[in-house]
Amino acid sequence: MSEKSERIFLRISSDEKSEMQKIADNHNMSLSKYILSSARQNRIAEPAELKKIRVQLLRIGNLTNQIAHYANTYKSKSENALILDKLERVQLELEINKKIFGEIYDK
Repeated sequence: MSEKSERIFLRISSDEKSEMQKIADNHNMSLSKYILSSARQNRIAEPAELKKIRVQLLRIGNLTNQIAHYANTYKSKSENALILDKLERVQLELEINKKIFGEIYDK
C-alpha cells in the first residue's frame, strides 16, 4: 500500500463524531480506519448478523434461567449446587455480552 499523503475534510456534527468515535473505540480502531472501513463497506459485522447473535444470546439466557429455576427447586442435592455455580458464571458472561451487543446493535 502506498504512503498516505492525501486528506479528506468532512463536516459532521459533534454528536455524529462522538458516536463514530465510540464505535471505533469499541472495535479498537482509529476513527480514520473506521471511516475508511465504512466507506469501503467492509463492515465489522452486518446488522443482520448482529441481530442473529443477539437473538441467540437471549435464547441462551432464557434457557439458563429455566435451568437455574429447576436447580433452585432441587437445590438440596449437591449436583445442583455445582450446576447453580456454573449457571451463575454463564449468566454473568451473558449479561456482559448482552450489554456489548446491545450497544453495537442499538446504533
